[in-house]
Amino acid sequence: MQHMIILYNPYYQSEVIESHLEILKNESKVAFGKIKSKLNNYTNLNNSSSNTIKSFYANITNTNPLQLFLTDYANLFVAKVTQILEQTNVKSPSYYKDKSLEVENWFIIEDMREIVLNDFAKIRDYHLPNFTTPHNGNRTFALYGNNYKYPLIVNMKEDRNYFQTNKTHYKDIFKTKNYLDIKHKMQEYVFGVKIIESMHPDSLDNIISAEMEYQENKDNPLYDFTGIVIWYSKTMEQEIKLLARLLFNFLIKKDKNIANIIYSVQQRKSSIGEFVHKQTTIDPNIGTFRYLFTSNKAISSAINYYLNPQKDFITKKIGHYISQIQSIRNKSAHSEKPKIEQVKKLRESVLGISQSSMISNIIDVRLEITKIY
Repeated sequence: MQHMIILYNPYYQSEVIESHLEILKNESKVAFGKIKSKLNNYTNLNNSSSNTIKSFYANITNTNPLQLFLTDYANLFVAKVTQILEQTNVKSPSYYKDKSLEVENWFIIEDMREIVLNDFAKIRDYHLPNFTTPHNGNRTFALYGNNYKYPLIVNMKEDRNYFQTNKTHYKDIFKTKNYLDIKHKMQEYVFGVKIIESMHPDSLDNIISAEMEYQENKDNPLYDFTGIVIWYSKTMEQEIKLLARLLFNFLIKKDKNIANIIYSVQQRKSSIGEFVHKQTTIDPNIGTFRYLFTSNKAISSAINYYLNPQKDFITKKIGHYISQIQSIRNKSAHSEKPKIEQVKKLRESVLGISQSSMISNIIDVRLEITKIY
């Protein structure tokens, strides 16, 4: 495996990692731009020829990814890079364009791990000394007095593959120990690895946030559990939206007229086609999804014809799930605090305690449609 380091400068953008991480969560990949330095005008990178660098970049593929270490010396992350391009259509944070930054190359990131947060001494003493610089006599990385040109090709004295399993890691960045402990328990004893890995990162955040809040306050009869209901509602809406986008895309390929179906949210109209291709500013809400699945004749007919194994779940079961959420959430919206008994029942339905999990069932159907898509 190949390794490189980029020293990113918070001067260009205060939340460099955060802005890329947000896109990675929603798009499954993000383009990280190596900004051309205004202070250096050089043609030979890392004291090697441009042909060597081009050859190095060309060898980076899905099967031979690059471990790209990103640091500002206070923090250290490692990204799994599967392509390095001069031009790309992979989405990147808007600040590159907004600030007219000149990008030398785009590093296409498909996963990322947090190594050190806010600990300069640990990075200086334990991580940077593990790197050697092959184009500088293979000497140990020197923090002070170096004239490195970034991105810098490096080797590791103790080689480590941070991405050797199929598990994704970017969902754990910036998370507390309590968060990670609860995630581990849910993965081991509630959902399993497949569902956790298939869940949208925001859904996972919402479910774990709800569980943290529940565990901290479940014995307090005066506590307002409205926040937990909102967490669960957001989770359901997110996972149903993922299922709907895949489902409608599948149906449009069978019947292009599905794309022209209009829905309305808060008196604003859009079409199924615009929703599928993310061209609308108003996605269906959870109530609109229930209507589209259960009451729109064109959609329900297409589901019944093309998705026989999944049709009852989509046209009936999901509507029942949505009603469960809405009955509690709507009362909360009108200043009626949800009772602990209601929250416990909802929690059991969402997580699947002594019954099947609403979230797991939705994700399972999405994965089934993916197989035939």
